[in-house]
Amino acid sequence: MTCIFPLILVKDVSEIVEQEWLIEGLLPTFSEGAAGYLFGPPKARKSMLLSDLALSVATGTPALGHFKVRKSGTVVGFFAEDQKSETARRIRQLAYGRNIEMPENLFLIDIETLCLDDEQEQRRLDATLRTIKDLAFVWLDPMIRLHQVNDNKAEELGPIHTFLRGLSRRCPSATIVLATTQTSLETIEGRRSMEPSAISTCT
Repeated sequence: MTCIFPLILVKDVSEIVEQEWLIEGLLPTFSEGAAGYLFGPPKARKSMLLSDLALSVATGTPALGHFKVRKSGTVVGFFAEDQKSETARRIRQLAYGRNIEMPENLFLIDIETLCLDDEQEQRRLDATLRTIKDLAFVWLDPMIRLHQVNDNKAEELGPIHTFLRGLSRRCPSATIVLATTQTSLETIEGRRSMEPSAISTCT
């Protein structure tokens, strides 16, 4: 017997009246089934920015010393190019500069590599994040180190983006952000001109 798709009346679908923010004016909460991309050229300090955002969401303290956190909660991240000790050092320095203690709800995924094009690792990441009830923010950095497909072919990156959209639906309380270069995001979205550094959503 074939399992049918569920249907929903259009009148029962809630409208988005105005933009909601995880960090006001800086990091939006994305719509269901959307992932966010922090993009910019190499060595643009995207990792430092993500560390700042992560500490802010975990502690409720202003991001970059200015932007108000609208929703705090547990934060989980993975830096593919940095040792965990370096990431911890960076975040400790940020916490010291804010005169706050290191939070108990800020975690790193404790593995050496993460491949988003591997189905088994997709399932493990999905299961890991779904165990966290107050998950607010997830960052993965950089996109180019998180897969083994051709970074310049949209048809190869497509299944990864499909997985991320599904992950967003299964973790509706979390804002999921990946760091990437402008070239990678152009491949995903088919764009040719973008601002040099920004946060964008891919739905």
